[in-house]
This record gives sequence, structure tokens and C-alpha cells, in this order.
Amino acid sequence: PLLPVLGLRASLLVVSTIFNFVALQSLSLAVASAIMFSAPIIVCALSWPLLGERVGRARWAAVALGFAGVLVVIRPFGEALDPAAFLMLLAATGLALYSILTRKLSRDVKPLIMQFLLGLTGTVALAPFCWIYWIAPAGAFDLALMVSLGLFAWIGHEFLIRAHRVAEANYLMPYSYSYLIYMTAGGFVVFGDLPDAWTILGALMIAMSGLMIWRREVALMRTGTAGGQVQ
Repeated sequence: PLLPVLGLRASLLVVSTIFNFVALQSLSLAVASAIMFSAPIIVCALSWPLLGERVGRARWAAVALGFAGVLVVIRPFGEALDPAAFLMLLAATGLALYSILTRKLSRDVKPLIMQFLLGLTGTVALAPFCWIYWIAPAGAFDLALMVSLGLFAWIGHEFLIRAHRVAEANYLMPYSYSYLIYMTAGGFVVFGDLPDAWTILGALMIAMSGLMIWRREVALMRTGTAGGQVQ
């Protein structure tokens, strides 16, 4: 039955989104986005046991580089450690699992059905909290921002589902790395946040890892050896 899997997929994104918003109260956009973009590396690491997609030495090396980059950003043994960073890492793991399930379901379930169940799950899960903690928007502008957020999220998920119909999960994820640039720029323009040298280094390592995975996937697709042993 696909319904339990669809429910799990929706729940993963809802929980990941909650963790993301909670962590953003403490982290800068640059740090948060760098950690979230470990999701493609997690996808690559899990695509073999969960999807049966072969992962060879080159991509395992990229996975190792990506996780090293995450450690550089989080700095788990330094004074700069913020516990919210681990919450963001959990959000990235949830996003990776969500992406893998999307890949698994996209050939059998229509995008509209997945979108509907995602919205329904989020509504049911969050409704009690909204009832308790609801704060009305300050004005029409704030309300318009909230509506726009939902609209753009729906459009993004629609494109994501359609993309997963024609490509492997660990091939698609690195394309979203431009988000790192937009988030860092947005954090500077709106909040005046500037990433430190360690955050920049870790983000570059994570991005390089994703691009290594992407480059290997492109080479395999061009040579037609994707069904064989991936190195």
C-alpha cells in the first residue's frame, strides 16, 4: 500500500520544516543553508541501501568531503558550537529522506496527490499548535508574505516531484546549490549577517562534494554505464 509511505513522506517534510524554523531562531541564514545543503550528500549515502542505486568509490569520497564540510560549519568541539546546528542537521536528514521517498513514489503517484497529502498532513499536524500559539498577522503586507510563502513552496514542490520522475535523486539535488548564494545574499541584505571564514570554507566543501557527485552522474549518463558499477 502506498498510503503509509505517502504519509511518511509528508511527515518527514513537516518535521524537517519545523526543525528548520526552530533552528533559524539561533543560526544565521548562511550557516543554516550550509548545513541544510548536506542533504544531497545524505541522499547519495542513502540512495544505495534505500533505492538500490549503486554508489562507487568516487561518490563515497565526495560523501566524506561533504560531511567533513558539515563538521567545519558546525564545529562540534569548539566554543562557537550552537546546539541549533544539530537541529538543522536533523532537518537536512529529513529533507534527504523526503527526497528519496519522492523519487520512489513519483513514478506511481500523481504529483497533485502527493501535494494534497503533504498539505493535509501539515495542516492536521500543525493545527493544534496554531490554535494555542496563533498570532494574527500585523497587517495586509504580512498576510500577503505568508500567502506568497505557501504559493512559492507549492510551486517548488511541484517542480521537484516532476524532476524526480526523470532523474535519480542524487543527480538532482546538487542543482539546488545556487540556494546557498541566494540565502547568504539575503541574510546580508535583510539581516546584515556575514558568514565567518570557517562557515565559508565548510560551505565550499559541501558544495564541492555535491558538484563531485553531480559530475560523476553526468559522466555516467553520457556514457550509458549508469546501470553498471559506479566508481
